[in-house]
Amino acid sequence: MLNVNLANKQITSDDLQFSIDAMIEPRIHNVGDTNVLINGVLLQPKEAFNAGFQGAKSYGRLSIEFPENQEGVNRLVCYYGVERQEPESC
Repeated sequence: MLNVNLANKQITSDDLQFSIDAMIEPRIHNVGDTNVLINGVLLQPKEAFNAGFQGAKSYGRLSIEFPENQEGVNRLVCYYGVERQEPESC
C-alpha cells in the first residue's frame, strides 16, 4: 500500500501540455462555471474527470482547453496524491 499526501493544482487557462507525471490518481474537478475540454472530452461545471488509475502513479500530458466566447469563471482543481517518503530509521 502506498502512503500518500494530498496535493492539488489550480488551472484557470488553457494548458495544452498539462503534466500528470508522478501524480497518484489525479482527478480534475470543474469548480468554475464554464465548460472545458480535457483531451477532447467536454467537462461541464461540477463534473469531474479521472485522469489516472487507481493506486498507481500516472505519467503523461493532458490537453486542457476552455472554449472561446464563454462568459464566466474558468477554474479547475486537480486533486492527486504524492507518494510520502518515510524517514530512514537509524
